[in-house]
Formats: sequence, structure tokens, C-alpha cells
Amino acid sequence: MNTFDLQMDFRVVFKDQAQESTAGLLGQMGAQRVLLVTDAGIQGAGLDQAYREALAAQGIEVAVFNDVEPNPTTANVEAGLALAKEFKPQALLGIGGGSVLDCAKAINILLNRGGKMSDYAGPQQGGAALLPLVAAPTTAGTGSEVSPFLLISDSETHAKIVCKDWQAIPKVAVLDPSLSLTLPPMATLFAGLDALVHGFEAYVAKGSQPYTQALALKSIGLVYQNLPKVMETPSDVEARGNMLLASNLAGMAFALSYLGLSHSLANALTKMKGTPHGLAVGMMLGAVIRFNAPVCGADYEHIARYLLGEGCPAEQQAACLALADAVEKMAHSLGMPKNLGELEFQESQIPELVEEALRQATIQFNPRTPTAEELTTLLESCF
Repeated sequence: MNTFDLQMDFRVVFKDQAQESTAGLLGQMGAQRVLLVTDAGIQGAGLDQAYREALAAQGIEVAVFNDVEPNPTTANVEAGLALAKEFKPQALLGIGGGSVLDCAKAINILLNRGGKMSDYAGPQQGGAALLPLVAAPTTAGTGSEVSPFLLISDSETHAKIVCKDWQAIPKVAVLDPSLSLTLPPMATLFAGLDALVHGFEAYVAKGSQPYTQALALKSIGLVYQNLPKVMETPSDVEARGNMLLASNLAGMAFALSYLGLSHSLANALTKMKGTPHGLAVGMMLGAVIRFNAPVCGADYEHIARYLLGEGCPAEQQAACLALADAVEKMAHSLGMPKNLGELEFQESQIPELVEEALRQATIQFNPRTPTAEELTTLLESCF
């Protein structure tokens, strides 16, 4: 029997045009000064304006920090921290993608506990209480609004600082479809693939448990049904909302277990050529399903029957292969490249990719532990 410790101390608000509700929640928290963390792109699109106006209508003073890069750095965090120390907020509001929300979490940690970001690498236990953080994601992919994880790059060494702190989870996640309507097509696709892989990997990861699998299965179904709708009709508010729900559920799921081999391989692709994360994990998913199927076929079969219905083959391994084919076909139809060659990778780079993938922490939670030779064969199949 697998044991687990379920921690989900947060609130989720699902509402289109949720700015007034969000301001009301912050008012109920007693926050008279709020630090808004966002980025220049969000501000340029005007997505924060209605939220700032709603806060002002509640008599809440706002300071804005928008210097967050796509992969947030310790320099970004330090700049936000300097503003926070001067402004002395009573709560934080993050409006943006996973990078913005991770930066907001990091600012919150350093503001209340001191030190530098590298002091908080790895799992954290205890520590001073943090300020209430309200997170409104503008992309449907990372699930950062309900995740204890944050990823910050060291500005000097470029090393990735991964922190896991249950207190860093935002107190409120605001899922407002209106915030994702202007997301460009490829960013929408990559975020959706990220959410899909989060669901798949959480479902089969070592340490996965009933809550993980329930959340992950629902998230997988929502992405499979709604990502094509969003790509075809970007203004579809209902489909956008369902994608936010999918990302949110998948974020809860992998917070309760972890991820796996798709992420290990994807991190190697991203490090070598800067491949966008969502694209990289999406490119790896089908091959990883085929690789893992011999040891977790029953889990994949369950997902296959859920997604494919009567079209699912009766035999377990055939169902697993049909599942891998189906998710690849869906992703390819929406614009995901069909092989690594299309991303300008060369087969001669496989040894370097294998070496980097084997260094990744996520590989330890994959249901099947690969050898270097097995990863080489897997990557060869991706060409």
C-alpha cells in the first residue's frame, strides 16, 4: 500500500472577468497594499488594467513590478524584492504565466525569510510565514498557481534553482479565461502540451496515489478535448476556461507525486537548443509512453479507455500504443513538429542529450528506470 500526505491548503476561484472578485478577496484578507507581479508583455496587452482598477475601487494601493523574464532569474527576484521592501505590501497578486508566478513566490520567500534564492534550493521545511499570494495565470500550462515548486535561474552561473515549499503555494488561484484569450497560437499550444504531459507523468509517477490519478485523468481528458477547440477558435471562452481547469488539476496532480522521463529529456533539449519547454515535453510524450508501457501498462490502458472509448484496442499493450499514437496525432494536427530533425537536432547529438537527461531529478520518479542505451534508442526513434 502506498502511503501519502495530502496537503491542499488553497482556494480556487473559476470565473470569467474575475477582477472584482479578486479585489474583494484581497480586501477580505485585510490587504491595503498589494504588490502586483507581472511582466511587460502582460502590461502591454493591458491584461492587468481591469485588475488594477478593481483594486483601486476597493481602496487598495498597488505597486507594480513587471521586470520578469520568460525564465525568471535571481536578478529579477532581487529587483522585485527591493520594491517589496520599499513598498511593504500586505499581500501579493501575480498575473502572468508560470515565470511570473514563480517570481512572485520567490519574492515572497525572500521578503519574509531573508537570504538569497540559492539558500532555498530543494525541499523546504518550516520557515517564517509568507504573505498571502493570489495567482491569476494567463497561460494554461504550468499549474504554478497550485504548485509548491518554483524554478529560478541563477543570473551568474545560469544554474537552475528548484525550490519546493508548501507554504509558497498561492492562497488563492484565480482561473479567469479572459486573461488567456490573447495568448498567441504557438504559446497556447506549448502551454497545452505542458499541461497534458503534467497529467500523464503525474498519473504514472512513482509515488502516485488515488488523488493524483483522479486529478490527472480529468486534466488529460480536458486537454485532449479542448486544446483543439482553442487552437481552432482562440476566442472560445468555454474552451479557454476548460484549459485553465486542466492546467490547474494537472498542477495539483504533479504536486502530489512528481514528473518523469518526458521532463528529463525535455530539459536536455531545452538546455542544448533553447527548445520551448512545452514543445519539448510534448515532443517526448509519445516515445515515453511506449518506453514505459511494459511496466505501467495497466495505468496507460486506463487512460486509453478514458480517452479513446470504443476505439481503444482490447489488448493492454495495443491500448498503450494506440494511446501514444492518439496524443501524437492530436499534437501534430495542431502544429507540433513530427520529429527532432524538424527542430534542427542531429542524431550525433544524442549522446549529449542522454548524458544531460540522466542528470535530471525527474528521471528518478519515472516508473521505468532507463539505461543510457535505452535512452539512446528512445531518442533515435524521435528522429
